[in-house]
Amino acid sequence: MPNQISFKQLIATTSLFCLAITANVAPAAAAPDPGPSRPAATGPAASTARATHPVQTAATEAVASKTSSNPQRTAFDYFLHKGLSKVQAAGIVGNLVQESSVNASAVQYGNGPGRGIAQWGIRQRWDRSPNDNVAWFASRHHASRWSLNTQLDFIWYELKTFQHYGFAALHAARTVSAATKAFQDHFEVCGTCDSRQRLTYAQRALKAYGNDR
Repeated sequence: MPNQISFKQLIATTSLFCLAITANVAPAAAAPDPGPSRPAATGPAASTARATHPVQTAATEAVASKTSSNPQRTAFDYFLHKGLSKVQAAGIVGNLVQESSVNASAVQYGNGPGRGIAQWGIRQRWDRSPNDNVAWFASRHHASRWSLNTQLDFIWYELKTFQHYGFAALHAARTVSAATKAFQDHFEVCGTCDSRQRLTYAQRALKAYGNDR
């Protein structure tokens, strides 16, 4: 019969029809390409980003390590940033070296009452004097009393809050000798002071940390 479609023609027609349908169907959406990984930002933009979303980086770890390994430098820089002169900052550091080697965890030899970088006395300025003790100050600022920064902040608090700790005399000092003596006599109020050794430490601090300022 002339109009009869052979079996092979039917198969061929069906295959072409299926291919046409497949070509007109949209493919499933692929996951968006995230693109190449972006390197860490550097320069001013990176500084802004870190300020908004602070993270611990190798750089900040290095700074923290350097700070903790040189507390004398940390103390010297701290008082410079507070507005004291180089000789005044050195005078404080010289006293702190004599008292504790600027060790925030220092306990007085023989388990005496002195604690921290300035050897504040227990049951006194370390933990008892009203509105004038390290423990109270640290708690008020949600910090550790054994932290170097806390103790430096507390020294500044005492100097600026209580006149008898000698900020006026310290601020008036124009030589490292005068600054060392002012802090020794008014702030430390030491028994056996060994003033000469305090001055030696202060002069060393000034030489080591003051020349690059």
